[in-house]
Amino acid sequence: MPNALVNEFDPNALDQRLMARLTDPTVLVSALGIAGVVRRSASYLGIPCPKGCGGKFCTLGWVKKKGALLWFCPTCRTGGNALQLIARVKGWDIVRDFRRVLREAQRIAGIRSRTTT
Repeated sequence: MPNALVNEFDPNALDQRLMARLTDPTVLVSALGIAGVVRRSASYLGIPCPKGCGGKFCTLGWVKKKGALLWFCPTCRTGGNALQLIARVKGWDIVRDFRRVLREAQRIAGIRSRTTT
């Protein structure tokens, strides 16, 4: 049975169950071991820049209008979604290591990985 996620980088074809579970910024930073987190509001956290630019208070939070957990660094002007944050923190390339990023996202979300064909 083919994997219900994707074989190539296509964020629009991601398993909805996975993305629905990656909505809590505190769960994500805890699972990734991100230190130096500051609570900015009920749904937003300040985190050190995952790119390593030295920015201390990048924003990570649920953006209702976009329907996604997003991060943004005002210092180096980079950002992205939860999968891109996972890749950045782990030192993986989002395109080349996409399957690896998905497996880590599934682990964080508590979803058992399916075998890819």
